[in-house]
Amino acid sequence: MGVKKKFRSGFVVFLGMILAVLVFSSPSFAVEPKAGDVIDSSNVEQYQDFMPSFMARWIKDGWGFEKPVVLHVREPNPWPITKRFAEATNNNVGKVKLTADGLLEGCGEVGLPFPDPKEPGLALKIMWNLYYRDSPDDWSLPTTFKSFTRRKGGTVNHSDSIYDAIRFAGRTYVEPFPELPNPRRLRQATLSNSKTPPNKDMATLTWRYKEPLKYDDMWTYVPTLRRTIRMVSSERANPIRGLPLTWDEIFCFDGKIPQFTYKLLREQKVLLLANQKKTCDDLPKGFEIHPVVFGEDEPYELVDTYVIELKSKNPRYPTSNWHLWVKKQNFGGVYAEIYNKSGQFWKGYNQSFQVRPLGNTGEMFPISICSGVCDFITQYWYFSWTGSLDMDTGIDPKRFDPGSIGM
Repeated sequence: MGVKKKFRSGFVVFLGMILAVLVFSSPSFAVEPKAGDVIDSSNVEQYQDFMPSFMARWIKDGWGFEKPVVLHVREPNPWPITKRFAEATNNNVGKVKLTADGLLEGCGEVGLPFPDPKEPGLALKIMWNLYYRDSPDDWSLPTTFKSFTRRKGGTVNHSDSIYDAIRFAGRTYVEPFPELPNPRRLRQATLSNSKTPPNKDMATLTWRYKEPLKYDDMWTYVPTLRRTIRMVSSERANPIRGLPLTWDEIFCFDGKIPQFTYKLLREQKVLLLANQKKTCDDLPKGFEIHPVVFGEDEPYELVDTYVIELKSKNPRYPTSNWHLWVKKQNFGGVYAEIYNKSGQFWKGYNQSFQVRPLGNTGEMFPISICSGVCDFITQYWYFSWTGSLDMDTGIDPKRFDPGSIGM
């Protein structure tokens, strides 16, 4: 009898210990966001599994140097898929393979190389999809491409620019398909031109080649010298004109795919401003610029993403690793967290998108119209916002010649 009592007593104690472990070691209760939810500092812990950690901190306290963020949630509204790109992607099924050195074999110029990426090499396949993701054949921001910067405690600085881009290869919307006359074997070119001091009329031209191992070529027109100067394009981790943004960080990641290693960390649903309402042309007078939220009534929605860890193969590269959120539907980057050489969280990058018509076909296309990057160590942020935007209007390729950028 005494043995039985001791057994029962010991079992009760053991059961109590198990329950205590389950109660006190279980994670905080996570709530999946639904349409109509408003996420602010009072409830963000419930939703933090559905956003990058730096975004949760923006909501909690604004990182101590900006206004805390409030997110409004709407029903998911999937992006449209353009017909010609979808057809090209379907034609790639089963034809593209990874080589032993991580390059592509059997890849055409158009469509995703891996429409349904799987192991082996899943993370690298996702990144090649990001590289070959759908894009207009040309796009131009002729009048309203505004940028804003602020350091902690300082005032917001504003600048205007124009921006043009063209695809020489991989074209699907504006003839000729799939490639322009292209003796230099370019994949794409971009041209930006500042319209406000201190960099007024300074223009930067970038060429990206079809060969994935070949470095980009870059030139800058310096108006005070009235000369076009060739830049060192291999140093893509350098800041752009003193900003917290580098060339590799544009669009969350714009580096050369073979120069990094990749690991899939997880698949995650995250809140994204995927169908933004306001453009830069809608800015009301006195609008308070914030590097993350572009109006408190803008609708965030849940999207499916892959979270990829990136590490540079170059030991001199100034980061230890990145975490990159890649949207499953179109394989574009939507968020990034960047860590310095010491492993300390350094920068966060976020994008928002709007669905707009392509000029040539009239099909609706999702394109990034806002992006922000914040250096959380120096507490310095940069944010850009698009207004008027022309896509697939047939930009003259001669505009992207180095001899033309200062004209």
